[in-house]
Amino acid sequence: MVLIEQGKVKLEDPVEKYLPEFEGKRVEGSQGPVRPMTIRHLLSHTAGFWGNKEITPEKLDLIRNFERPLDEAVKLIAEYDLVYEPGTNWIYSGSGYCVAGRIAEVARDDCPGRLVPPSGSESYDLSAIQRNTRDVADEVSERKREAGETTFHGRGRTAFHPAGRIVVHNARRTDGVYNGKRILSEASVAEMRRLQVPEERPRAYGLGWFRDEVSESGLADLVFHGGALGAHFSFIRLQSRPWN
Repeated sequence: MVLIEQGKVKLEDPVEKYLPEFEGKRVEGSQGPVRPMTIRHLLSHTAGFWGNKEITPEKLDLIRNFERPLDEAVKLIAEYDLVYEPGTNWIYSGSGYCVAGRIAEVARDDCPGRLVPPSGSESYDLSAIQRNTRDVADEVSERKREAGETTFHGRGRTAFHPAGRIVVHNARRTDGVYNGKRILSEASVAEMRRLQVPEERPRAYGLGWFRDEVSESGLADLVFHGGALGAHFSFIRLQSRPWN
């Protein structure tokens, strides 16, 4: 959303504008190309990609092998057909967020591994977050190995990966303001709270968040997300909840 506010990308931009390998994508078993997937589709898990569960080891490796360069993973993802037409379904998909992350790399002009908010705001170096999560990550991976489950390759050594890290910005709680500085516009935060999937239902998705406590305006007052390592983040709009 920061890149969108900087004018570097638009939610309705087709993915193929930044990644030509996605031009003319087809749904598996169909003859002709589908409607182009957009950045909005990627951020709302409606782009047509397969999910994270019950998939082939090859597909799982594309989103869980964190030692593979992101550009290489995305080129391999582009070789597969889609499983549904973009915008018509919702499947939680790490591969879609890999593609979104690669677009951010192509569109941005700052150094990899940093989120650069608008001028005058803080920059957040992700390396500190990675260091703080290594012990937990390695412990979870070891438990998964002992149970015979799939582990996260290179979890303790990897750089930032859009399908395997979650970085939370406190500005979400206050409609885009953090430490007295505006990071995102109220319009951008509202769009993240808005329904982005084909139909409203419990835990329906916005942009980057699950949604709950939907107000009469159609915007969620509670947003939340979990992670494969057991993390769970939830934010409620402070001004929407009376306090005793």
